[in-house]
Amino acid sequence: AGGPKGEGTPSPEGRPSTAGYVTITPLEVGDILPPTSVQVSKPSIKTFAVPQEGKLTLLYFWHTTCTNCWGKLPFLNQLQQKFGDKLQIITVTPESFVRVDTFMRRTKKISDNRLPVVVQDTLLNQRFPHVMVSHVAWLNEAGKVLAITWPDYITEANIQYLLAGNSPGWRVKADLVEYDGQQPLLSFNKAAGYNLVPEQPSYVFWSKANPGLDAKLYRAPVQGGNRITFINAAYSSLIGMAVGGCPRHTNLIQAPDSMLPYLIRPENMYYDDWLIRYTSCFEMFVPGRPDEALVGQKIKDAVESRLGVRIQYDSVQTPVWEISGTGKPLNDKKETIRNRVYDWNFHSPVPIVFIPALAKSGFGEAPLPTDLASFPAFERWCLRNNLSARQTTRKLRILIIQSKQ
Repeated sequence: AGGPKGEGTPSPEGRPSTAGYVTITPLEVGDILPPTSVQVSKPSIKTFAVPQEGKLTLLYFWHTTCTNCWGKLPFLNQLQQKFGDKLQIITVTPESFVRVDTFMRRTKKISDNRLPVVVQDTLLNQRFPHVMVSHVAWLNEAGKVLAITWPDYITEANIQYLLAGNSPGWRVKADLVEYDGQQPLLSFNKAAGYNLVPEQPSYVFWSKANPGLDAKLYRAPVQGGNRITFINAAYSSLIGMAVGGCPRHTNLIQAPDSMLPYLIRPENMYYDDWLIRYTSCFEMFVPGRPDEALVGQKIKDAVESRLGVRIQYDSVQTPVWEISGTGKPLNDKKETIRNRVYDWNFHSPVPIVFIPALAKSGFGEAPLPTDLASFPAFERWCLRNNLSARQTTRKLRILIIQSKQ
């Protein structure tokens, strides 16, 4: 998936079939959705009006196969509870009631979902056509389409902004461009001014990101070798293929500050803005049978040339926070919080390591970003959870990116 924290998953159904249905005009920002009735199947069966009178309405299109889609449902429930009768969030999926009901019952994180769920939908999908989920349509009480966005626009601040009567002016989510990886990017990307495939296929080609496409890697056998195409490639993915992996958190990377947004999307930046500013489409030809070492070297050369940097891994003596102890398991052993140090490193200024690895230990609470902001705060969290922490140094494998200048 190519979206925020994995968003951008194509719905398995693709565009919903319109067979047997009257053609319905898709809506754009500024259009009015006529009063529409939909049947909600969960949490109880009833008819729901869209839009909701006197409320800001969010239509949240999702799918059970998209982890980040359903993973956002608890947060949406919290927003619904906070804003009460000023807001109505309606979740929409083309899947069957049986599939959705079974999935929700078995998935504890969303088993207590209280948001309305429209299943087997075709009507709203035709009004707001899309390929990648999650997909969000924002409507005011008159049914005016205020915005069509990725889900990371759903924040408390943005909801308050619209409830105050403001016009958002956000970038419209675009994801209806078809591409299967079979045609060369050179011929596909006419907007960049290219419409011919080179006579000599040994080429490396870059173009701007295309927000209408899913972030994906394609390999296509062609005469004389293989064509490798990256759509909306984060440089972390390219570097990962070039040198055998790229850390997903900055405390294992030494790089100029200007390089970091190319590797990891800043938390305060919307996915589509980051996509356009910091990712690229990339294509190259590899002659003969694909050799991964050759592929990696060619990608490395291309990235270094494009960004004007040198990329390598090195073993570096690095400050770390070292944890030891048995931990404090939760009362309910089934709900043990595992060793998730990988995730904690997103917020800690230095890497966190366990001595020994506490793979089977649990903790009474997961550390919050505030617990990871400084060593004293982290030490207090450890004490609360029957752990010890100390500051030390270790030799770690660090990704080093240096300017050629």
